[in-house]
Amino acid sequence: MTPILWNLRLLEYDKQTLFQVTDTKMKTTIHSSFKYMLPYLQGKRTLDIGCGSNKAPGAIGIDIKEDSDADIVWDLNQFPWPLRDNSFARIICDHSLEHLDDLVRVIEEIHRVAEPLGLVEIKVPHFSSPNAFALTHKHFFTTQAFDYFLPRVAVKNRNYDIHSKAQFSLLERKIIFAKRTGIKKIVHFHYYIFPVFPLAKYFPSMYETYFAGMFPAHEIYFKLQVLK
Repeated sequence: MTPILWNLRLLEYDKQTLFQVTDTKMKTTIHSSFKYMLPYLQGKRTLDIGCGSNKAPGAIGIDIKEDSDADIVWDLNQFPWPLRDNSFARIICDHSLEHLDDLVRVIEEIHRVAEPLGLVEIKVPHFSSPNAFALTHKHFFTTQAFDYFLPRVAVKNRNYDIHSKAQFSLLERKIIFAKRTGIKKIVHFHYYIFPVFPLAKYFPSMYETYFAGMFPAHEIYFKLQVLK
């Protein structure tokens, strides 16, 4: 099993994970520390996945890097994550999903640890952004990226061979363009002559199909609600 480094003040206690720990000394430490850690867990209902060095205020962070702001150091490509079912009211994925291997399995794990009707906020690079092609990025995203996990009635015009039990409702999705000021705004004047912003807002599929190459976006924001 992948080694776990625990911040003892913010540990999310999980009996199932405890049973998977083979190191007897570590298991005893985790178990005996639970009562001490419990007061610090109260009210921490937000999980920041792949938090890096910019963890959301008041959140529990999980990341593979030991020198990050993570409270739990864990390889997010290893399942299950050391978190209880139905633990979090809000889950943040701020430019982390593009770095992971199996996105279907990751989204299913997010669904597991989120409470019913919990909110999941995701930011990922838009496929038209040069940033999408960074060497550490493993996936490209459009506004339809998570339609796979929506109820069939919500994607009735598309045929998805859905095998996942993780289901969400889509509350919001938004194409975000890079902010340009000064000389950059002048150089990219064509963004302000052509109605690209309202097109991307109200007709995202049309924008992505016909105009994303001429008018690259920066990122996409999704807000999902967990259905259980």
